[in-house]
Amino acid sequence: MEKCQYCGETHEEMFKGFISMGLPDSEMEEKIDKWGRSDWWERMEDPNLSEEDQSELQDLCFYDQIVNTVGKGVACIPCLQKEDELIKKYYG
Repeated sequence: MEKCQYCGETHEEMFKGFISMGLPDSEMEEKIDKWGRSDWWERMEDPNLSEEDQSELQDLCFYDQIVNTVGKGVACIPCLQKEDELIKKYYG
């Protein structure tokens, strides 16, 4: 039996298909809100950013890629339900 890509557990009922590389994360979503949900990526071009801010924005870019990249995978139903709730909370 295959393990869930998100939680690493095995369950009787598993979904096989196209899923995102990772689940939304509340800490990262708070950082997106801090920088501006509609245009946070544009801040990366600001030459006056501190190294700490540059690093945080680079982390957000990596996180954004994980959440928005879809590929074939396996996920358990509880994780898919959690993903659905988080997507609706942050992007719905």
